[in-house]
Amino acid sequence: MSEQTTSKPWYKKWWGIILTIAFFPLVVPYLVWTKTTWNKWVKIAITAVCAIIVISSMVDSSQRKQESLDLVNQAEVFISENKISDALTALNKSQELNTIKSENSAFELEEKITKLQSAEFLKKTLADMSDSDFDLLQKGELKTSFINHDGLNKLFLAKLRENADQRAVYIAEVEELRKKEQEEAEKKKLEAEANARTETIEKQFSAWDGSHIKLTRLIKNSMNDPDSYEHVETKYWDMKDHLIVNTTFRGKNAFGGTVKNTVKAKVSLDGENVEILEQY
Repeated sequence: MSEQTTSKPWYKKWWGIILTIAFFPLVVPYLVWTKTTWNKWVKIAITAVCAIIVISSMVDSSQRKQESLDLVNQAEVFISENKISDALTALNKSQELNTIKSENSAFELEEKITKLQSAEFLKKTLADMSDSDFDLLQKGELKTSFINHDGLNKLFLAKLRENADQRAVYIAEVEELRKKEQEEAEKKKLEAEANARTETIEKQFSAWDGSHIKLTRLIKNSMNDPDSYEHVETKYWDMKDHLIVNTTFRGKNAFGGTVKNTVKAKVSLDGENVEILEQY
């Protein structure tokens, strides 16, 4: 009779207990009270430890969130004092304490500061500005909100006024940039169309021997012995609105002899319509 041993469940082993307490402290009391036969006071002590861990974690999380919020408020003060670098430092610290974007306004505020500091945004704003708005800007009367933050928008309006004399230069730069972007977009469009056209054409030909699939089918259907068909070579010419396909092949004639033939066909770009032009 062989000796049998029973092994403890993982949650009863020392390493399982440590892992459970570390990562699932709320589960520990349930396991202790329902899955063990430990002394009642041991169970109470473990439950108390788990409760302390959970409460400490919640308190720590709350403290970190509050510190993060305090840093955001501090950044707002720095912005009002036009200390943008100090504001960014405070926001970075806030993000380290609370990395969840949806819970921390530091991320959104940092994006707005990035907008304020963007030379491209400045140039585009001045270039796109109407003449009437530009006159108001020069007079210091423009109230448009370019950045959804009163303090940052005020600083941005000041930057716009400081660079107002460069507006003509910015307009030329923006127009040149847009022209390049349009040219690039048109280039990509043409490349995409060319690639799609090439793909459509190449699908008509066998990847194995380069023969035109549909033309080969037509040739075989017209042969005395379709099983004797042997592809030799296929060439094609792209005529823009259609293809000219030349296929050379061998096959047996009505007398059983193997002969070489060439077929020239006009094929639509989608490969659906095949018209035999010559056969020799």
